[in-house]
Amino acid sequence: MRLAPVSAFLFAAALAASAAEPLSPRLVCDDTPFDFGERPNTGAVEHDFLLRNEGKLSAEITNVRSSCGCTVATMSGAERVIRPGGTGTVHVVFSLAGRTGPQNKVVTVESNDPHRRSLALQLVGTAVQPVTANPPAVLFSSVPPDAGVREKAIVLSANEPFRVFSAESASAAFALRRAEDDPDGDADAHRWIVSFDPREADADGAGRFRSAVDFATSAGPLHVAIAGSFAQTGGGR
Repeated sequence: MRLAPVSAFLFAAALAASAAEPLSPRLVCDDTPFDFGERPNTGAVEHDFLLRNEGKLSAEITNVRSSCGCTVATMSGAERVIRPGGTGTVHVVFSLAGRTGPQNKVVTVESNDPHRRSLALQLVGTAVQPVTANPPAVLFSSVPPDAGVREKAIVLSANEPFRVFSAESASAAFALRRAEDDPDGDADAHRWIVSFDPREADADGAGRFRSAVDFATSAGPLHVAIAGSFAQTGGGR
């Protein structure tokens, strides 16, 4: 069978292109970056990234590593060799504990793909604090060492009704109690009073002190920092 000149030319070009294309793996991932949206910072984000080998040789995964200790990436040994047309899964767990605001974490997959030795798998989103404090930190400044007990209020709030189960101080210098107008049951805001006894406070050499109070609520835990300084006196403290 003889090919027409045009057909013969196209056939030869296709053979040439096929011969020029190297026999190699080509690792791709379609769902990166993965946007997890807004999540409470009391939990974790879990996601499975699906890797696909679009090459003509098997892809060998040599290493899977994360950008920080808050992110754990795992891949089974059986899936670390992906045949042409096959797939493998990288399971990622990103802890949001204590984080707030925009988040951007990267897991790097290293392989024998000559086109891209390192494939970046990205998680993006926002960690939100379910319950917040106003003020976010309590400051007692320029307090005379022999002053009486000082008090300040903290208002806890959330987007939906919640309960406060307990409130604990890290220092004997601070005590907490519910404000008289604070509800015992579900509410979207709770008011607490922090009492400071300067005679019980441990200050550093510069006359400053730091502590914290922790609230356990049905919306999640809340950590509120406390800081301050003592008033300068002629004889020191």
